[in-house]
Amino acid sequence: AKVDQVLFFFEREFDRYAPFVEDAAAMENLRRDYYNCVNAIEFQNEIIAQLVGEMLEIRGYVRSNLEDDDLMLALASIDGAIGREFKESMKAAQDARKAAGVRLAHIKLDIGERRSKRRAKERERQQHLQTL
Repeated sequence: AKVDQVLFFFEREFDRYAPFVEDAAAMENLRRDYYNCVNAIEFQNEIIAQLVGEMLEIRGYVRSNLEDDDLMLALASIDGAIGREFKESMKAAQDARKAAGVRLAHIKLDIGERRSKRRAKERERQQHLQTL
């Protein structure tokens, strides 16, 4: 597991060096800001993982239904009540696939937004790291 040295310092070693810190309030603010950045990055990673999981699930659904479309087209070409039933089923399947496509587009936008937020917090963390 990857260990953040600054977190390790604050959690394990800071008490030893606390008497040597000139401005304890400023150090506490830096520590808090650094922790907030690290927590924000972890939160964005969790959200991205959830969105990627949802995206893969929807893609799997769409791909599995594409295989069924050829059969549905063949059955819809049948005249009579059975053909009408399958045409209605195809319409519902197309609507579901369209909704899935829209949701996929939204998920991709959300992932991009979360990645941007994560990058911003990582830059902020790097700035705090230089100060510390």
